[in-house]
Amino acid sequence: NHGLALLSNGRVMAWGLNTYGMLGDGTTQSRRIPVEVKNLTNVIAIAAGADHSVAVLADGTVRTWGRGYRGALGSGTKANRLLPGVVSGPTDVVQVEGGRDHTIAITESGELWDWGFNTNGQLGAGGTTNKLSPQKLSGISDAVDAGGGFGYTVLLRSP
Repeated sequence: NHGLALLSNGRVMAWGLNTYGMLGDGTTQSRRIPVEVKNLTNVIAIAAGADHSVAVLADGTVRTWGRGYRGALGSGTKANRLLPGVVSGPTDVVQVEGGRDHTIAITESGELWDWGFNTNGQLGAGGTTNKLSPQKLSGISDAVDAGGGFGYTVLLRSP
């Protein structure tokens, strides 16, 4: 429902549906022309989930904004965010992916962290309980890529 673009200067542009604040401009007004995500600099990676957005800063920290429903923002609550907010937990993150209502982060050392909607077990830790805060998956230290969709997560591990 929305798009993100990472600029060479480390800033992010967003456009499209903005019902839950996933454009990060402090409003819920949808945009046909890209607007800059506020309070966000030094970004090295981005991802768009269905109704939320995720960014990794050069220092390895993660920011999320948009729909917090089912814990997709990793904020410990289900509240929406109209502006980027810090995600506590994972550090040295190099890549993020956004699923339907869940988020995946990979660290420089290959650890996999995720949070959010888990009805189909897409968070990979067993069970189907939604996670409002990030959890590190045990036994994974060789993740190199990941993807998330509607009720699933895929992971590429180094050989």
